[in-house]
Amino acid sequence: MRTYTIDATPTYYYSAGVPLIFKEFSPDSKVVMMMREPVERLESLYNHWVLQDPNWPSNSADALTDEFLAHMRSNAAADAALRKLKACGSEVLCTAAGWRDPALQALLAHPQYKLYISGLYGYALAGWRAHYFQSDRVMLIDSHTYFRNRTVVMEKVVDFLYGRSLSVVERIWAQQAPPRNAKARPGISLRQASAASKAAAPAATTAAVATAAATASTAAPAPGPSWKLSAAKRDELAKWYAEHLTDGMQEMLRGVGQEGGWVVGFESAPWPWAPPASK
Repeated sequence: MRTYTIDATPTYYYSAGVPLIFKEFSPDSKVVMMMREPVERLESLYNHWVLQDPNWPSNSADALTDEFLAHMRSNAAADAALRKLKACGSEVLCTAAGWRDPALQALLAHPQYKLYISGLYGYALAGWRAHYFQSDRVMLIDSHTYFRNRTVVMEKVVDFLYGRSLSVVERIWAQQAPPRNAKARPGISLRQASAASKAAAPAATTAAVATAAATASTAAPAPGPSWKLSAAKRDELAKWYAEHLTDGMQEMLRGVGQEGGWVVGFESAPWPWAPPASK
């Protein structure tokens, strides 16, 4: 039998139907999932889409957060679905069924709102636990443990996947690679750079080009949409995630471990810097 190592996408983990597809077509595959503190994940994803998608809205991360939270307050169906999920507690089948609620799936289909909803790891993983996960077939990794000590985490990943230690070359790669898959954040987005290029005059003399280049080098870049959340919005979102994720995360991780899954990091309560849910 041949073994294949394949790439993946975050879409797999939160799509309600994917665990059933994997169970049907690839029941013996091993699955590795990384989980980052959801507010930091949101900022990273927002920055990614601002840079990559020319059709991404120009509103800031704060403005998009206000829009999302207002939508959640006015969306009775989604609010009811989240309340039902929270009421499921540690019941995996109940949570898996609740995650398939059409109101939540509609939010996951929304190009901006899915950035927020897909951070509800405990709810999204229930379908995998109910329909796919087997002993020694799943590994959950705290992304922040990976950021702090990439080599130790990669040692565990290779052991999980292949039952061996890192090779000399793999260890060198792990030690030399940057700790985060993060891009430099320029002062101007790709979309703005493209628009500026199209707006430029089509013809110019060499002297004019030199003058323009000198002016451009000293001018401040046009501000792009702010990818960084304000402290107030971070706190507001962190409390929303605490209610629906972090307050029950440790129990979920214990459940995965008891089911034979490998859990890397999370030695204490996940992401202790995040505030608790409002009482």
